[in-house]
Amino acid sequence: MKLLSIAACAAAIVALASCGSKKETTQDQQAAADSTIVSLNGTYNVYTININDSVSIEPAQATPGELSSMTFSDGHYTVQTNCNTIQGDFTQKGDSIHFSDGLKTMMACPNTEAEDLMVQVLPRINKVVVLNDTVTRLDSDGPAYIVLTPAK
Repeated sequence: MKLLSIAACAAAIVALASCGSKKETTQDQQAAADSTIVSLNGTYNVYTININDSVSIEPAQATPGELSSMTFSDGHYTVQTNCNTIQGDFTQKGDSIHFSDGLKTMMACPNTEAEDLMVQVLPRINKVVVLNDTVTRLDSDGPAYIVLTPAK
């Protein structure tokens, strides 16, 4: 009987110890995930801007010979379209990202379709997805997204 009580106590101690380890491991994994930041620093060509299933644009085809780009540097972003510039700040934690309202130049140009869509999509973006070493997607909770490729 005494042996059974000792065995039950030992089993209870092991069970309690394993619960604590599991919780610490989960917290450690969460901390590691939160500290993993997808580095965006650098300049990218804007390949596609998509607002929904029926409205998207590839800036290079909309304005042949003129590339649109996004540059990220130390919490600051700059978008250069075929005509105007949009710039502001962004914050990033892990794969989450938030763009502040940016400033935009307002030059009159014959084709501002890409920048008009960029202005609509950028506030919706909340996630960075690195698809591979040549494609990064800025994603939203809905159908809006921006596809970037490294500038050469």
